[in-house]
Amino acid sequence: MISQRKPALSAEGEDRAVLGRVRVRHPRMLRFWVPIDFTGRSPRAILYAAAMAAKFNGKVHLVHVLPVVKKQTEADLAKARAQALDKLDERARTQIPVEVRGAPEVLEGVPDEAILKAARKNQVDMIVLYRSERKGLKQRLFGAVSDRIVWGAECPVVVVGRL
Repeated sequence: MISQRKPALSAEGEDRAVLGRVRVRHPRMLRFWVPIDFTGRSPRAILYAAAMAAKFNGKVHLVHVLPVVKKQTEADLAKARAQALDKLDERARTQIPVEVRGAPEVLEGVPDEAILKAARKNQVDMIVLYRSERKGLKQRLFGAVSDRIVWGAECPVVVVGRL
């Protein structure tokens, strides 16, 4: 026969925890990264990241990756970087509340590799990205950047799609 334990009772007859009070801790979520490719589908991911950042008192950082072009000069790269930063600043001003707005970042390289490497280096707490709905041979052969980020990230990744 299996005996059933009765809960411990206090002097007043109320249930009390055997181990006392247990402190519940929430994960630290301060840095939310939203990779942006300027295709216009990312505002939904920005909304999700801003809502979560507000809940955890964190910051939303917009990130863009410039592809490496072999015949690109330093001046061209600096110009492209400045243009990307201007676009990120504009998006941040129009779509992210001031309280949760973080500094934008422009990276260089293969998008998934650059994002994963920089996320590790900067100790990002969560990556929020939009999954495009591309189809076709290229998608089947190489997979989506979002898939590679989900599988390679050391932090949680939220993938926002079309509803």
